[in-house]
Amino acid sequence: MQKYPGWSARENYAINKKKKRKRDKSVGMLQFLLHLFFAETSRLCK
Repeated sequence: MQKYPGWSARENYAINKKKKRKRDKSVGMLQFLLHLFFAETSRLCK
């Protein structure tokens, strides 16, 4: 005799697992470009 005939671990695993948020690539690229811009301008102003 089986205790829980319709149960599988796979069903419960996905219920409590949180989804990963995708990072917005444009924000990272903008920060990178601003960093390069300020590094270049500070180098030229010396």
